[in-house]
Amino acid sequence: MNGFGSLESAGDDNKWNAIVRMLSQEKIAILLLQETHLTEARCEKLREMYGKRIRVFHSGHPLA
Repeated sequence: MNGFGSLESAGDDNKWNAIVRMLSQEKIAILLLQETHLTEARCEKLREMYGKRIRVFHSGHPLA
């Protein structure tokens, strides 16, 4: 999943809103995603936005 959709909370292409909603609706406790292409700054923004509902862990590309 490319995690670089919009981070506007009302944005139509905000993939993270869809993920948070799906986790709640489907009662999913753990979701692992690969190749999200997140930067540390982007991950921090996600933590600010969704930190009360989800935990976001990431490891950056070692050469990026």
